[in-house]
Formats: sequence, C-alpha cells, structure tokens
Amino acid sequence: MPEDWQQIRTALWKRCWAAIQDVQQKMNAPEPPGFERVLGLWLDLQRAMGTRGTHNHANRACIPWDCVDRSVSNAWDRLTAPENALALECLFYQMPEGQEMQVARAALQASRKRRDRGAFPQSVPI
Repeated sequence: MPEDWQQIRTALWKRCWAAIQDVQQKMNAPEPPGFERVLGLWLDLQRAMGTRGTHNHANRACIPWDCVDRSVSNAWDRLTAPENALALECLFYQMPEGQEMQVARAALQASRKRRDRGAFPQSVPI
C-alpha cells in the first residue's frame, strides 16, 4: 500500500507542477502588439473627457462616441482605429465592472466595425 500511495502522490505532484508552470507561462505572456499605445490613447480619452468642464458645452452629457467636444471625438477616433482591435480587447478584459468597462466595450465594438468595413480616419492622425 505505501508504494501505491507514493505513486499517487508523485503523479499528483507532477500534475500540480505542470499546472503551476502553465499559469506562470500565461501570466508572463507579452501584451498584444500596440497595447501600450492603446493604453496611452485610452488615457488621452479619459483626459479629454475630464477637461470638458472648461468648454462651453460642459452641461451636455458626454458620451465619447457622440460628443460635440472636438478633443473627445478626436481621442475616440484615434482609440477606435481598426488596428487597435486586438489591444482594445485585452484592455476590455482588464477593466473593472462599471462605466470604464462599458466605454472599453463600446471602443472595442467600434474598432471592430471600422476594421470590418475597412474605414480608416482621414483627418485624425494615429
């Protein structure tokens, strides 16, 4: 009986060790290409939305994809560029529940739509 128990223990240890290594490998996987750039664009959008109080139309609700503030709409266009879809997906999955997650979901959907129809912004540099 002790030999069987030792074999079971060894087999369990090997499985656990393999699972730990798998998790560590996934955690150390690099972010998708462009993630740092998209994170910067996300912060630009947040900054643009936060400085709206200095504009004449500060009373209006500002939804980034339908905002009259030019700085917000430009930041939204840069963020939702078609080539940002993969990095936006990664950003979306890292967001906490709430308004930021909803905005990230909308940005991801907008980026995918633009990618699918081949639309690139003409006036906003990326």
